[in-house]
Amino acid sequence: MHTLKHPNLVWQEKVLESTITFNAASAYYFMVLEYCDMGNLLTYQSKLKSKTFSLSEALEILVEVMKGLRLVHEFNYIHRDIKSENVLIKTGENGRQFKIADFGFARPMNTGHANTICGTEKYMAPEILKNQPYNRSVDIWALGILLFFMLFAEYPFKGHDLYADIHRKCHEGFSLRHVIAKHEKVKEVTPDLEDFFRQLFVIDSRKRISFSALATHPLLKAYHHQFEDSRKFYQATEKNGYNMVYPEP
Repeated sequence: MHTLKHPNLVWQEKVLESTITFNAASAYYFMVLEYCDMGNLLTYQSKLKSKTFSLSEALEILVEVMKGLRLVHEFNYIHRDIKSENVLIKTGENGRQFKIADFGFARPMNTGHANTICGTEKYMAPEILKNQPYNRSVDIWALGILLFFMLFAEYPFKGHDLYADIHRKCHEGFSLRHVIAKHEKVKEVTPDLEDFFRQLFVIDSRKRISFSALATHPLLKAYHHQFEDSRKFYQATEKNGYNMVYPEP
């Protein structure tokens, strides 16, 4: 992952080996990462007066995260821990930059699927919760949780049995208006936003919206041009259910 450099990914500057030996069997290494002076997205959002972002602000952030994730996927990796805490913010020449961080759970998809249960539970796709093989579509699910939290400062799926709540809310199609019926922002829900979440929160990953369809969804119309260069890549891989194997860069 240290080979990936992109404005929306936290850059690994170098790796240092400790000269201090704590025990004979262990070596200690320290990663020097790009400094992001504004902290993480979760903390930043918690300091907002409203505790939520407007739709336009949230979409701008989502698109930056998507652009970083696009490169991760193009290099045949899966992140597996997309969440607010792992989106860092840096002051840039043209304003804030939002960067994906923490690649501790990232892995190459050389076998076409993964099996390890890992990540952050609130952001886990149903196939991970059910201990089923999964692919890069779990990152797409996490993008939906990320956007939902930015807009409403709560998670769409709750309770001690998260999968049961997912099944209850999604088995007949996720209804944003129904889930946030008591939220003060329910009146701001547009048909495009409703459809966006309905296509994201699909239990069957084979029917869940793909990255290329997500990037060209009407909700993101203003940003379509930013994903033109990756459309052919995703369209090719999605024909094989995200399972195409690529050589290491």
